[in-house]
Amino acid sequence: MVSSLIDVDTRHWKVDKIRRYFLPFEVDIILKIPLSYTLPEDKIIWVGCKRGIFSVKSAYYRALKVVEKVEVGESSFGDYRTPLWKKIWQLKLPAKIRIFAWRACMEGLPTKLNLGRRWMNIEIKCPLCERELESTSHVLLYCTKLWHVWWSWNTCPINLLAENKEFVDVALLIMYTGSPKDLETLFATTWSIWYNRNRVVHESQCETPAQVWGFAQRIQGDYKGAITVCQLRKQSPEVGWAAPPLEVYKINVDGATRMGGLSGVGVVIRDCRGLVLVAESKVMAGSYEAGVTEALAVEEGVLLARERGLHQIIIESDSLKVVQAIRSRSSHGEAGTVVQGVLVLLESFSSWKVQHLKRDYNIVAHELAQMAKGSAKSQTWEDAEPTMLQHLLLADRANC
Repeated sequence: MVSSLIDVDTRHWKVDKIRRYFLPFEVDIILKIPLSYTLPEDKIIWVGCKRGIFSVKSAYYRALKVVEKVEVGESSFGDYRTPLWKKIWQLKLPAKIRIFAWRACMEGLPTKLNLGRRWMNIEIKCPLCERELESTSHVLLYCTKLWHVWWSWNTCPINLLAENKEFVDVALLIMYTGSPKDLETLFATTWSIWYNRNRVVHESQCETPAQVWGFAQRIQGDYKGAITVCQLRKQSPEVGWAAPPLEVYKINVDGATRMGGLSGVGVVIRDCRGLVLVAESKVMAGSYEAGVTEALAVEEGVLLARERGLHQIIIESDSLKVVQAIRSRSSHGEAGTVVQGVLVLLESFSSWKVQHLKRDYNIVAHELAQMAKGSAKSQTWEDAEPTMLQHLLLADRANC
């Protein structure tokens, strides 16, 4: 029985017993399973997504990964374009241009040549030069009518017009030899070229090379300017850590996991004056995923508050997912049992609130968790401040 491997007093795995009866790799797997202090009933969850709830969408992506592994196994090289796909979606360009870039690299643009391959009875020559076949690489790069556009790119990392490659290969070459900004310039310019090409085909209007290049430059500048404005609007006043109201205690928590080592949690409970009631740097019994460790940190903070007879608490964590899970009472996913246990423990308080804050404002709990991650033993400070963190606690009290 699994229950025989759990210490009902400490609510931890019986590590010595597990190591005695299981192989090393099995021990590692078992110890990564988090145990809630309340030991709730077991339930089946779907491991295909972090929420733990089955959906057709998550099953599709799960199956897709299986297929990709099979394909990579059949070809030791896999898809050489994969790094490019990842880079495209990270570019600082409007979504329509990123989608255009992906379609162009996949030979998915409705060029004359591509339409002709679908048995459409149309003229497949380039509508700009009216000499060459309109392939993707020709209409976006090598058409003689585009030379003056590309000559405007003085900082191009390659001799673009001398390459004579497929469009996707040119994009890969620029990605590996240039910077993300160079890739943005390539796709913004080719989008502007394609936009002008469509005006020629559908409206019989044509821009000059200088206008095409200028349009591409404005697109990049306008988008980055819009991002900057949005970021400034989202910025909130820098208020730092805030003390709780009178007779309410604030619990700041954080979790950390060392690569190949045990997880650790940090907890600090303070009153309305910012004075420490208790602080803890605790080494956990296993090595857990980040989300699980953050949930265990919340649980540890609630347990400390309950042990000290507190009735009104505010819990702060820099893990937005854990905060949202507790607020929505969602007990699914890897940290589901821990969240479920936290909700049970919170019922013993007359009032409680869980809220998210930036890591910069959760620095005391963060440092306590880091100490636990790099230590072999847990430490607790009651009605006293950890000496090495006094400067951080003093800075927080300045906001009281």
